[in-house]
Amino acid sequence: MLERLLSVASFLIGWVCLLFAIYRVNATAAIGTVGLSLMAAPLLPAAAAILKAWLVSRATANSQKRGKR
Repeated sequence: MLERLLSVASFLIGWVCLLFAIYRVNATAAIGTVGLSLMAAPLLPAAAAILKAWLVSRATANSQKRGKR
């Protein structure tokens, strides 16, 4: 429950930083970068799981191709 709350809070803080960077013309690019990284933080475990599944599927496909030779 706490992890979910922290993920939502991180996402919202990221949006606030990004909106601040968009609406303030003289804001530095670092604020936007921090905003994007905070928004992406809750998605990192999902991205890692997708990448792992993709790598496993590629390894399985490659091993099946080698067996047919």
